[in-house]
Amino acid sequence: MAKLQAAALALVLFTSCEKKEELASFTGFAMTIPYQVKVGDPTNSWQKKRVERILASEFANIDRTANHWNSKSKLSQFHDGKIDKPEELKKLFALAKQVQEISEGRFAPEKGAEIQLWKAHLENNSQPSTLELKEAREKIYYDLDGIVKGYAVDCISKALKKEGFKSIYVEWGGEICCVGEHPAGRPWKIAAGSRILEITNCALATSGDSVQRWGDKTHIFSPEQGAMISCKKTIRNVTVQAKSCAVADAIATAAMLYDNPDELNEFIKRAKMRFEGIYVYDDLL
Repeated sequence: MAKLQAAALALVLFTSCEKKEELASFTGFAMTIPYQVKVGDPTNSWQKKRVERILASEFANIDRTANHWNSKSKLSQFHDGKIDKPEELKKLFALAKQVQEISEGRFAPEKGAEIQLWKAHLENNSQPSTLELKEAREKIYYDLDGIVKGYAVDCISKALKKEGFKSIYVEWGGEICCVGEHPAGRPWKIAAGSRILEITNCALATSGDSVQRWGDKTHIFSPEQGAMISCKKTIRNVTVQAKSCAVADAIATAAMLYDNPDELNEFIKRAKMRFEGIYVYDDLL
């Protein structure tokens, strides 16, 4: 989560027929990753401050529970053996297990020690030793980066909806959730690669091999290979639409670990049987 990936999804603003004051915009950085939140309901100064408080609270909660880069987080304390598996992360662990099952083990956040070892070496243009890999495989270390941004977006969206806002756009690190319609009375329009998607009351997440790369190696870890995968020659980018951004995030991450479109399609079928509202857009060479 401390490493920023380029966002492949973006809000498309059409201003020619829409009043700018209909959207109250909130931007900033959380855990080094930029966020953008837009609330379309009438917002006075008190309501805007309430939105800012909600954002601060939800991001702080994610940082102190699921951020493995934070040595004092619940997840880090669990890794250090100081506490049992955190109750606050029960939903995240359960979702991770479900996606791991339907991806036949390709989605494997418990391999976090190996993931971090590989990233550290690739950033220094080196390779981990056999001993280092052996030690990493023996560690209990969860890297939830492939799911936690989507989870945070869900939490923020739910908190704003509970506050009474009905027109909401939340994006953090490229993961997006849209609640209700755009204030102009139409679906939210999102640029996803070469596509413009129109969505209402659903989420989008993307994963690809074009960002956070070291030569031919990507940021995507393959448990089967025990290493970061090389850039693909077929599936280069996957965008997932779902009711939950956490689900979309995890499915998009897992989808990139398939080697050909046929295997990907079988995985998508299993995902649709398990989760509601799944639709996948893939960019193939």
